Amino acid sequence: MPIFDSLMIIILVGSAAMALISFNRVIAYDKRYNLPESKYTKLFGILNIWHITGAYLFFALLHVTLTIWFLYTL
Repeated sequence: MPIFDSLMIIILVGSAAMALISFNRVIAYDKRYNLPESKYTKLFGILNIWHITGAYLFFALLHVTLTIWFLYTL
């Protein structure tokens, strides 16, 4: 396996691990400090913490998927 592929796989594993750790920390924080949401605590008045977390997980999985596809087609 070339060095480029190895480095890309290491980056993918690190990216996926950080996404899962972040998701687990958001869940733990929400369980411990169940803060009520209002129109003043939402980003742009409509996005809550779960929207942002879901978008982060979606783009992390998209990054992994597209990079694996890129490495496969080399």
